[in-house]
Amino acid sequence: MISIRSSILPVVLALATLPSALGAQARKVTVARTLLGDAAVVINARTDGRIEVGVAGPERVIELAWPWGPVATWADSASKVLRSRRRPARNASFDWRAELDRAEKGGGISLTRKVTRQGSTYSLFVADTSFGGFAVPVSADEAEIFVTHLRNAVKTTRRLISKSAADSSEQGDSTAPPKKKPAPTSR
Repeated sequence: MISIRSSILPVVLALATLPSALGAQARKVTVARTLLGDAAVVINARTDGRIEVGVAGPERVIELAWPWGPVATWADSASKVLRSRRRPARNASFDWRAELDRAEKGGGISLTRKVTRQGSTYSLFVADTSFGGFAVPVSADEAEIFVTHLRNAVKTTRRLISKSAADSSEQGDSTAPPKKKPAPTSR
């Protein structure tokens, strides 16, 4: 029997190497390639300030992108969801959820933690439209790893943006005529 994890590996490699339809001009740096539950995840930082997240589930592949600011805010919210120590009352449960929506086309990512008296269960839901997606059950460690990878992607994107700005300012200076050195005077 072939495991889901071994059948997803080629999809992970394809996600990391295919040119993105979201922005052909932006250079991208792969921040993470990992397996979470039964899904393969690739996270890329781009020079145009966006972060790509590609998720390959058992039946489909979804690629999403956001500006780095909302991703940083989501990572903060998701960390709070993971760190909460609140316990439910007897015979009760509650859900904690951090959502990162894609306003222009619908869809997004949400991390859900269901808390019961027996413990917590975690799920990562990925959708590319407002009505289509899939859920991936993950462990607490895998959820923490995913949030950490997104935090690293934010840092890498910000570094790429600042490096790109520095490179473009240097190029602007190289087109200016060179400054003349003053002639040495002898006394």
